[in-house]
Amino acid sequence: MPTEAVHDLRALSLDVNRRRAELSADIRAAAQVGRTPGQIDGYAVQSRPAILRRLATMISEKLPRQLDRLVTPEPAGVALTTAVALETGLPTTVVRADGGIGGAIHRGERVAVVVQVTASGDEAARTADAACAHGATVAGVFAAVDLDQGAGATLATAGHTLHAVVTISGSESPQDRGLSG
Repeated sequence: MPTEAVHDLRALSLDVNRRRAELSADIRAAAQVGRTPGQIDGYAVQSRPAILRRLATMISEKLPRQLDRLVTPEPAGVALTTAVALETGLPTTVVRADGGIGGAIHRGERVAVVVQVTASGDEAARTADAACAHGATVAGVFAAVDLDQGAGATLATAGHTLHAVVTISGSESPQDRGLSG
């Protein structure tokens, strides 16, 4: 049996908390900016197929059942959102910095906003608000990594809910992150 197949079977048998802890460790190893805790290069996360694949699976597992579309900010979330689209079969739309869209959002659609990394939550809120301005209902904002810098509160104030696969805080110890032992 190829090594990849053995790894994939092992991942299926791990509980979600263990999968999240291992993914978090891999993200830190691949994407930590310099040696500064709590800073993650989102593009480095998306450039690793093994990490991107697991993130897409874990985000897909968090998505509500009744969705019409995935929405993401340009250019940061495109690779991750495409991976989630391949996992779910949902179409995607990109929100540009000026609030315009690439693709379509139809009035009455229920969408999920997918972002690679949230810090303050401002970009995620702008993306969600743009989807609403085009007539969609946002079912939630789904982040690969939340840096625990206020995104949840920012999004809540804007009427949106943050769902993060991994939360990374610069002040966490390895035990707090679930990475010990």
